[in-house]
Amino acid sequence: MPLSRNELTRLKGLAAAHQYIADLGKDKNAIAALNELQDDPELWKELFRNPAAFAKSRGIPLPKGAKITVTRQKKSGGEVNVQAAGFGHSVSVTIGAESNGKISVWCKVDAT
Repeated sequence: MPLSRNELTRLKGLAAAHQYIADLGKDKNAIAALNELQDDPELWKELFRNPAAFAKSRGIPLPKGAKITVTRQKKSGGEVNVQAAGFGHSVSVTIGAESNGKISVWCKVDAT
C-alpha cells in the first residue's frame, strides 16, 4: 500500500531531522566549540550571555528558526538546548557539562 502524501512528508521531515543531528555531530565548528568549552570553563559565561551569538560566531550550523536555551545546573557547568521545528518535527540537541569538565550530548527527535 503506498504512503499518503502526509505520511511521506512526515517521514521526509523525520529523516531531515535525524540527518541534521548526524551532521552536527560531525561538524568541525561544533566539535571545536565543545572542546573550547571543555578547556575553558570561563567560556560558558559567553555562552550563557548570548547562546545564538556564541553559535554564530563559531560557525555552528543552526536550522532556520532554531531556539537556543542555556540553563545553569547546580551539579554541572550548564546545559545547552537547541530546539528546532523546521523539519516538521521537534528536534532537541542537549549538551551538558559536568563540574569535572566532561561534556555529554543527548539528541532527541519528537516523531509525532
